[in-house]
Order: sequence, then C-alpha cells, then structure tokens
Amino acid sequence: AGMYAMGAPAQRSSHAMVYINDELWGMYLIMEDPGTNQFLESRFGSKKGYLWKSGGGSLQYISDDPDVYRDAGYKAMNDEAEADFGPLANLISIINLTPDDEFEEKIQTVFDVEYFFRTYAVEVATGNWDGIYNANNYFLYCKSNGIFSYYRHDLDLSMGSLDFYYRFSTRNVWTWTTDLPKGNGYILPYRLMKVPAFQEIFKNYLTIAMQYVNGNRYWQKNNSFMQRVKTMHQQIAPGAMLDYWHSLDMLMWSKEDFNININQPLLRPQILPPNPFLNGPSFSPFLAFEDFLNKRQANSEKQLADGPPNPYPPPPPPPKKKD
Repeated sequence: AGMYAMGAPAQRSSHAMVYINDELWGMYLIMEDPGTNQFLESRFGSKKGYLWKSGGGSLQYISDDPDVYRDAGYKAMNDEAEADFGPLANLISIINLTPDDEFEEKIQTVFDVEYFFRTYAVEVATGNWDGIYNANNYFLYCKSNGIFSYYRHDLDLSMGSLDFYYRFSTRNVWTWTTDLPKGNGYILPYRLMKVPAFQEIFKNYLTIAMQYVNGNRYWQKNNSFMQRVKTMHQQIAPGAMLDYWHSLDMLMWSKEDFNININQPLLRPQILPPNPFLNGPSFSPFLAFEDFLNKRQANSEKQLADGPPNPYPPPPPPPKKKD
C-alpha cells in the first residue's frame, strides 16, 4: 500500500484459503508476479528492454567484463537481458567509478533517480531491510531509452523486524544503508545521497511517505494507515486461526503472535532454530507495528530537520571479493 501511494510499482495481492480434495491446506498470500512482460506493460507501458532481478546483487563494481555479473547475484528475467549484460555492467561502472563532481549529471543518463526515491522512501519509512539495504528483492528494468528503473518485491521484512539488531526505528535516514550494521547494497544509496539535489528529492518523498505510512499518534479521521492494517487483520483473522501450517515456518509464528503484534512486541526469550537472520538469543526481535511506526516517524522528523551530515562521511570499505 505504501508503494502504491507513492506512485511506485506495487504487486497486487490477496489472501486465499487453499483446499485440496476438500482438505484445508492453509491461508496463502497470492501475489502478482513482478518479473513478467504483463507487469512491465501495466506499470511502465512497455515490455521492451532488459530486466534483471537481484538476489544478492550489491551493485559493486567487479570488472569491465559484463559477463562477470552473470554469477554475481543478478538474474536475467527476459531474453534481452540473458543475451547481453552490458547495460547492467555500464550502470554499475557509472555508480562506482564516476567522480563526485560528475556523478549527478552522469547517473541520470542511465538511472531514473526520482523514481528510485519513491520506493526508497517507503523502504526507510517502514524499516524494510531486505531490499536495496540487503542487496536483495529488487528489479532493474532498462527501458528502450537506456534508462534504468528500480522497483521492489517481497516486502515482508519490515515494520520492526529484528529492530534490536538493525535499529531501523532510530538509524539516521540520511545514512540509512551505511550506518552499522552496514547494508550489502549500500553503494547506490550512498552515492545518490551525497548529491545535494538528490537529498532534497529524498527529503520530499520521505516526508510524503510518512504522511501515509504512520502510527496511531498521526491518526486522521477515516484516513489512517494503522486503521487500514487493523481492518485487514480483522478480515483475514478467521482464516489465520484455521491455518496450521504457518506455525511450522522458519520463525514458528503462532496464532497468538498473529493476534497481538499490531500493538504488542513479540517476546522470544529462547534460542531460535538456526536461520539466516539470527545467530543467538532473541528477547524482543519484533516490535509492535504501532510502536515501530511512531518511533520511526519521530526520529525521521528530527533527522530530516537536522539535515544530512556535512561533510558527508566517507564510504565504508567495499565487501571482500571471494577467491
């Protein structure tokens, strides 16, 4: 909903109860596939061009040879992209190798900066850390005019998810990907956020995003994001209570978790099973939705008012290359 409100591409979705031979197999979220020609035509008005999907693509420069990026976390999603990684390699070179005094002009010849900030603002406002921050779950669509557009999918890890570690409710919005722990996909936001003109675009879009994605202290009559969340929660609650299988997923969500996490944190005073996100004890890994949004908004307002750091901090060291 936040992406849609910002005019960024958003997957359409709906919940459904799945039955096989009259036996309930649970409630599932049915989502539109964002990697198809149909999606491109409906959002961009064309399917022509190159489309890549990131599954770990950090946008760090590796080589002038385009083919090295085939095994670097970028999946070609159409025949054009599979045949030629050149446009992607060129974008990555410009992001990484362009001098600061030329970057503002040159990046806009290959990348839609304004369009990026529509989505990035929502990622920051909702603490969604499994997108550009984590070099994951994003698409790069290079249209026939040679300009890349960035858009997202798979937005679940947000709204206070593992905030005890990532601190997305408090971390500085100006250095969102480079504050520790640094994100794997920091390089693109870092380069963009050093440009004063781009800082203004980001500030404007984050301000707009927070007017829509907000918690109870910002409620407006009949116009509340949290009211919409609670209404949806009520609509799907009957199905969730009948769903046995979701309690067996990686983080073992219980029915009680589903019922309380809108306005209560999830306390887990035990060692969770080994998984990609946690390596030790977890006492409060997930904030309540309302608590996170109110905390994030209060900190964002102060940070935006304070302005970006001056001078902008130097870049963190690039990730170590694998042997």
